Amino acid sequence: MQTRAAVLEEFKAPMVVQDLELDPPKANEVLVAVRACGLCHSDYTVLVGDVPVALPVVCGHEASGDVLEVGPGVTKVSVGDRVALIWIPACGHCRYCARGWEYLCNQGAGVLEGVQLDGTHRFHKSDGTDVYQLTILGGFSRHTVVPEDSVVPIPDDVPYEVAGTIACRAATGWGAVVNRGRAQPGDTVAVFGIGGVGVAAIQGARIAGASYIYAIDILDSKLERAVEFGATHTLNIGRLSREEVAEAIGEVTNGQGADVAVSCVDIQTTETIANAYAAIAKGGRCVLVAPANITLDEVRVPVTDLVFSNKAIQGCLYGSANFHDDMPRIIDLYRQGQFQIEEMITARYTIDEINEGYDDMVAGKNICGMLIHDH
Repeated sequence: MQTRAAVLEEFKAPMVVQDLELDPPKANEVLVAVRACGLCHSDYTVLVGDVPVALPVVCGHEASGDVLEVGPGVTKVSVGDRVALIWIPACGHCRYCARGWEYLCNQGAGVLEGVQLDGTHRFHKSDGTDVYQLTILGGFSRHTVVPEDSVVPIPDDVPYEVAGTIACRAATGWGAVVNRGRAQPGDTVAVFGIGGVGVAAIQGARIAGASYIYAIDILDSKLERAVEFGATHTLNIGRLSREEVAEAIGEVTNGQGADVAVSCVDIQTTETIANAYAAIAKGGRCVLVAPANITLDEVRVPVTDLVFSNKAIQGCLYGSANFHDDMPRIIDLYRQGQFQIEEMITARYTIDEINEGYDDMVAGKNICGMLIHDH
């Protein structure tokens, strides 16, 4: 079939909206009509080449839609099901899935290669050129073919935009605090970087019962929004030094610091990691959510303090979330009004406006921008 997609042809250049040929689903694959897809910063790291992938590629990993067709052997979903797309396909039986770590499923090892699990492509240009799918999804296309292990059924009363947001940013930020940071009632949580993931992390801290929640960013406009989602304190790190941020957190924690610091900045650097680490107390957890440029291969922290203060620096992939369990939990929190997901979506774009959407994200205009496909 033919579909419409935004294709990245070269790094640091606008995506090109064009028609592509899409193969039908093969064994254990499904064809999805994509309804909504978030304009996430992780895709932006690909657009600018910080995370190099094969080109041309259809990005978009925070998506939801409807199952239009299933290939042979599909048992997890049926035609007509409303689904969220997850960018780490969970097989359910590898060593990591068996331990309850779906986010570390062995099938996730090749998600940046841009091909299906059998090593072939589903998108093609009219001249026959193969087009890659970022994280085996390609949500910046109106239609896509994905493994059945990459879809999670969702109730019909959950809006597509909400499901798409849960499928990445909401679950990632919430999970960084709840799953990986293990925040407890009465804790102090510091969130660095107030984009979509950061706002979700703030809400995760609020839902977990944190007493003090610090939102830390360089834009006052984002700090103002953070308060709406549950931040109790805001700090502009563009005007404060690392030491001043740590001192400010210490003022409400008897000089101890945060129990959990989550770094959700645009992209990790040695400085952003050091900022988050400096904010935590003895026994605290510094959780790194955002990726770094692929060339960054070191972390600079005082090792003696790390050891003798029993602190931890932890990576956090995809919110350490098991979507077949965590998706229903987050949906329930959304239905109860505890997790404000619709409020996170601050702008909507058509596929022809997708580059404008990313310009707005870079300019700091949005918490979450959303691509809405026309069907």
